[in-house]
Amino acid sequence: MFQPATNGQQDLIKQLACDAAISMIGVPFHHQGRHPKYGVDCVGLVICAYNAAGANIKNLANYGRIPDGRALIREIEEYTFKVSEMEIGDVLIFRFSKNPQHIALYIGDGTMVHSYIDAKCVLKEKLTPAWKKKLVAIYRVDPNVLV
Repeated sequence: MFQPATNGQQDLIKQLACDAAISMIGVPFHHQGRHPKYGVDCVGLVICAYNAAGANIKNLANYGRIPDGRALIREIEEYTFKVSEMEIGDVLIFRFSKNPQHIALYIGDGTMVHSYIDAKCVLKEKLTPAWKKKLVAIYRVDPNVLV
């Protein structure tokens, strides 16, 4: 019988996901990449990090190079829920133009890890005022996928 993770287990999985994301710093950016050996995009980074930590997040590959923000949000909402304050392990959604099109993993202390096409790799970066201006939503991974 399925039992969701306890609060302590959830916190551990979130920390392990952050650790996994940090371990991918320097991995090349690769559109729709899902393996740290070959490269990851922003979605791939979050999926790989959480799945390495023991979560069960399915692949999201239904997007183009410039994702349809509505579709991206719909896909993300399948395994997350919207929150107003950041916690370690939260998924940050950014907008560069009209619709949301980029995600990152919040690792605490005002810092995120993301795979960013302009940087050509996974990097750790402070949430500067410029990034905060582009931030449109914060999502927390649903405890039901933290098995």
